[in-house]
This record gives sequence, structure tokens and C-alpha cells, in this order.
Amino acid sequence: MMTTHIHLSQQCLFMLKIFRQSMFILCLTASGSGSAELGDRSIDWTNPMSQDFSDLAIRSLNKQRALTNDYWATYWLSQKILQLNLVNPRPTSQITPLIMRADSINAFAIPGNIIGLNRGLWQFASTESEFLSVLAHEMSHITLDHFSRLSSNQSQQGWVIASGILLTILLAQENPEAANAALFSTFAVTSQNQLNFSQTMELEADQLAQSLLAGAGYDSNGGRAFFQKLEQTSFTTDAYEFLSSHPLGSTRASRLANQTTSPVEPSSISAYDVVRFNLLQRADPSLTNPLADWTELADEITDPNLILAWYKTQQQQRPDDRRYLTDITRLTAQYRGFLPAHFEQLKVMRRLKDTALCSTVTAFATAIENSYATLDVLELLQQVSTQCSLGSAVEWQARWLWQSGQETQALTLLSNRLAGNNDTNQIARLKTLLKDYSERYRRFR
Repeated sequence: MMTTHIHLSQQCLFMLKIFRQSMFILCLTASGSGSAELGDRSIDWTNPMSQDFSDLAIRSLNKQRALTNDYWATYWLSQKILQLNLVNPRPTSQITPLIMRADSINAFAIPGNIIGLNRGLWQFASTESEFLSVLAHEMSHITLDHFSRLSSNQSQQGWVIASGILLTILLAQENPEAANAALFSTFAVTSQNQLNFSQTMELEADQLAQSLLAGAGYDSNGGRAFFQKLEQTSFTTDAYEFLSSHPLGSTRASRLANQTTSPVEPSSISAYDVVRFNLLQRADPSLTNPLADWTELADEITDPNLILAWYKTQQQQRPDDRRYLTDITRLTAQYRGFLPAHFEQLKVMRRLKDTALCSTVTAFATAIENSYATLDVLELLQQVSTQCSLGSAVEWQARWLWQSGQETQALTLLSNRLAGNNDTNQIARLKTLLKDYSERYRRFR
């Protein structure tokens, strides 16, 4: 009999402890038919507490190399969450989307307002409506604050479920078989009443997700199509993990069919198509570029995602960094708030050693300073700011070290740079950052 050894970092072990005491991960589990009232909202965490845990989770996952840090895809997700939030009867702030490196089909929501979407989900959901049905469902769990309701309604056995599902996510990065064993052993000890309570929340999340999608102008039939397709692939390895936590796809597909009209899938190429291709092509070079048949950029194309994808396609087919920079710079001028284009612009400028690099980086750094930035962004900012001898270089380096799970190195860097520093403005910024990191590090050790 083979013995499997699983190695978890101290932070991962701490996360298990925290979740075992006070949290629950919500996936798309099966639910019954009928309708439900939206659940009461009883928030137990303050915003700083939620932000601190979100920071811990991201650091821990990055330390395990469990995340795919792709700024364009993450930005697209954030924009979709914003659109859904605009029609949300209970808007939820600061939801952080994470792209998990795992190729299995799965998604989850956890306290700290984090939504995790496996890379395998991007591979499986071939249309925007299918993908958004999952995103809206996970977002609904957060909006309805199901975590607090579970912690106040479940017995001690509920913490077994909590730690078991979290353990599934953590172990899945290293050993899927051990992860599935943990999941099944977790559900084996639960009572039917507890499962029914969870199913009620799944029904609530389904209902709210349908409402959000319809309100935002998206095809609300995506959930039905997604589960029908999943049911057809239920015997494949790729669908196994999702079906472990999302059973009875045909039941949910039937219920969703009763609540929606006939699906109407757009025939034209969507932003999802190009963002998805850009995300997946590095792992699967055989993928077909959705813009492969385009011969020119049509005048009616106004989505900056499609324009960026067209320029990237041209660059791949006929590499010319100077022409590419001209195209991207024109895009940034036309769509100033489209940050992925600014990020791409900086990358090309750095390759070309463009004289405008140092003046350009400051504006981009200011734009993303107070928002979640993926590691690829933080890495570029520390490289460019160092190359340009900017005073902010040490701060971006510290942020990159911290978010990548190298906390002690980040603290040491900040402490060393404070010693003998005569720049009063920088001293104030470094002290604030060091204090923030030190408090979080002590809190979660």
C-alpha cells in the first residue's frame, strides 16, 4: 500500500486552524427544487478583519504556488464582479477573485470575500454565460453572508466540514487523491439536517445569481448549460473534483430551466473568449486563437479587451516591438481606465528601454496602489522602479516579497532600508508599511 506524504507550510496549518474554528468554504453543492427567501445578513467580521484574512489567504496560496497570477484575467474578473454588484440588492465591497492553478473543474468562495476559480473551470466553460453563472453563484454566497449563518447554526460537526473542505482545496494543489479522500471523509460524518441546511443556502445562491445575471444584462441560462455539459462529462477525470462538491448536475439544470427562458448565446467573439485564450495558451499552446481568422480590426469594435487581443495577435504573428508599443500606447490613450493595456505598455517599454518608461510607470503605480495587484504586476513594478532609481522601489519590492509568501524577507528589507534613511517622506511610508506587515505577521503566526 502506497503511503502519501503531504507537506503543509506553517501558514497553511494556521489556515486550517482558523477555518476549523470559525469558517466554512462554500462551493456549488446540490440543492433541491422550489424557491427560497434571501437569507438574513449577519456579518461577524469588520472590514479590516476581512482584509487581513484575505491577505493571509493570498500569501499562503502564493507560497504554495497555487495561484495563476495573470493580471489581465484578474482585472476582467474584477470588472465582471463590479457589474454584477451594481445590480446587487446587497452590494458587497472588496471581493477578490483568485485564479487557482489547478486544472480540475472547480470554484469556491471563502470568508475574506475571496472567490477562487480553478484554471480548469476556464478550460471547461466555453462560453461567457457558463462561466459567469459560476462566478455569480459564488458571489451570491458572499452577498448572502452564508459563512456567518453556518457558524451560528451548525454544531461542532460543522467545523469538521469547514476544515475538511478547506483541506481539500489546500491538498488538491499537491495530491488530488488525498484531497478527494479528505472531502468524502468530511461529508461521511455529517447529518442529513446539516446537509439540508447547506442545500437551502445553495438554492438561495442560485436564485440570487439568476437575478444578478439578468439584471446585468447577461444570459441567465448559462447555469443550465453548464450543468448539462458537466453531467455529460461526469465520468471523466477532469469533472471528478467538481462533482465531488457539486453533485446532481442534471437536477440543478432542470430547476434552472424552469426559471429561465431559452438560451441565446452571442455569435460574435466576446471579451471572455480572448481573455480565456490569453490565460490558457501558455499551458496549452495547441489552443486556437479566437481572432485567428481576423484580417483587420473592424471599426465597430469598441471593447478594449478585444482591441488588446488583436494587437497581441498581430505581435505574435509578426513581432515588432516598436509597432506594438505604438498600438498599445494608442489604446491606453483611448481607454485610460483599461489598466491591462497600461501594464502591457510598461512591459514593452522595458524591453525597448524606452525613454518614457520612468515617467509612465508612476501613473500606473498610482492607479493600482490601493487595489489588489497580482504578482506579475508587483514584479514588473519593482523591476521598473529599481531600473528608474525611484524611491518607491523598496516599497514595491517589499509588497512583492510579502504577497509571494516571503514575509520575513519583506520585514527584513523594510527594517534595513529604514536604517540610515534621511528621506523623511519615504521613512514615513516605510514605517507605515512595516507596522502593517509586522502586526499581520504576529497576528497570524
